[in-house]
Amino acid sequence: MTEIGVNEAKTHLSSLLNRVENSESISITNKRKVVAVTMPPLDIMKKDANEAYSRFIGLITKIPLARLKR
Repeated sequence: MTEIGVNEAKTHLSSLLNRVENSESISITNKRKVVAVTMPPLDIMKKDANEAYSRFIGLITKIPLARLKR
């Protein structure tokens, strides 16, 4: 993932958004600390779906098998 300083991001916002639109993820830093991450919407939806699935699997593995057989 590309890292860009906040000042550079402000100066080149349009070109950064074009890069994100072309499936690139970009971290924006302030004083070398990541303060934002830009990514295409589909990547965010995939990430959310993967996290939800992982949480679901984590929950069902904690339920005793006898409770699932109703």
